[in-house]
Amino acid sequence: NQLKTIKHVYSTVYHDEERCMQDATLLPINNAIVYPNNKILYKKSDNTIDFIDISRIDKSIFFDKGSNQDTVYDNVNQKYNLAKNKLNFNPDEYQLEMADSGDKFILNLIDDKLPTIIAISDIFPTYFDLGLCSKNSIPICLDYSRRTLDKLKHSGDITIASPTGNSLLHCISGKFTSGMKYVTIISGYTNTPLYRYIERRPIVTILDHEKKKIYVVSVPLDEFTIGQSTICLPVSITCLNDNGNQKLLIEIFSNTKSCDSCLPNLSQFAHDTITESINMISSDEPIEESINETKEIILPYQST
Repeated sequence: NQLKTIKHVYSTVYHDEERCMQDATLLPINNAIVYPNNKILYKKSDNTIDFIDISRIDKSIFFDKGSNQDTVYDNVNQKYNLAKNKLNFNPDEYQLEMADSGDKFILNLIDDKLPTIIAISDIFPTYFDLGLCSKNSIPICLDYSRRTLDKLKHSGDITIASPTGNSLLHCISGKFTSGMKYVTIISGYTNTPLYRYIERRPIVTILDHEKKKIYVVSVPLDEFTIGQSTICLPVSITCLNDNGNQKLLIEIFSNTKSCDSCLPNLSQFAHDTITESINMISSDEPIEESINETKEIILPYQST
């Protein structure tokens, strides 16, 4: 059977099999969801749900960008066009590229006045906040209220007015500390569950100004994956050296940690979750830059 799969980033919010089967009833026929136990949930043509073991299959073939990459890029372009007048570079000169879970890549920080991380979102149901925390800064985070951390800067809330409603722009720029490990924080304002933002499709992006690329980060916002969590930590940044231009190792977590709390006043549980994510960061550089491609596969049907 030919499947179109919807990639859900592995999360710490695991549901039991019964709940999983209930949620899977919402899938269209011949669609599947990658599930954290080396299986996918598959909705068959007779509307029944089954598991398929994918433990022997390279999971990198399951790209949500495979079927909707154009839609994703249209959304990113639309949001960047709205924000263009608020930015200190021209996004029209940049190429979009998907950064999926598990991806690693290197970028050189050629100008610390240009933003490295940008989040753009409709202000609905409320603010979709971007933050950054380092191994040494916990419990202090860089966010809209604490706008400096060492030599890094947060833009604060930048409101973008449009006829269809206001949007929020958050940018992080500046110099990273050599040898330091960081995690990005996505937070629903006043403990708003992150799944409530999915309808308006907020974006989180990493900027490579040397190669003029905008990497679109795969952030889990669906309730099936993220549950009721109000915070998730999708991206790590490691500053590998500080000889001239800074060299940054970017990793999109394949096991995105999440919890209940919100910026700027994080709970102790959030601090522990951030520490756990930072401890997961590897400093191993990728052998070669990740190349994204779309693959269509035929999976043999195998009920388990």
